[in-house]
Amino acid sequence: MADGTNKQREFARLVAEGSTLADAYAEAYDTSGKRETIRREATRLASNPTMAPLLREANQVVDKALQPTRASRRRWVLERLASEAENGSDASRVRALELLGKSVGAFDIESESESSGSESDLLASLRSKLASVLPEPIDVTPESETPDDEGGTPV
Repeated sequence: MADGTNKQREFARLVAEGSTLADAYAEAYDTSGKRETIRREATRLASNPTMAPLLREANQVVDKALQPTRASRRRWVLERLASEAENGSDASRVRALELLGKSVGAFDIESESESSGSESDLLASLRSKLASVLPEPIDVTPESETPDDEGGTPV
């Protein structure tokens, strides 16, 4: 962190994490004086020119820590797509399955031309790819029925 005392840096961290100026001041400076005095001193400290870079840097550190990682965002999107593929309307199920298939490379022309295997080989490959990106497997057999099918028509 930028220049400043340990107490100033602690004050900046606490403010960045959501504490009020007075609460952050009371904790960083370990004081239990009158609340009005603590508020006045906290405001004075926050307006100190030394504090501006400390507060900015502390906010950046907290913001970065709170940002989801790329992997967690991808996992969240894939979980939502899997849920939609199982529970959504007909159109949204088809679109969700399409996006899931794209995410595992199921529609790549190169992979299709290379894999001239049987239907069971292709299904096994698709199951394997889906299992690597989804927390819970979904049924991808040609005989699987959608929840709306009452007549037993295969999908």
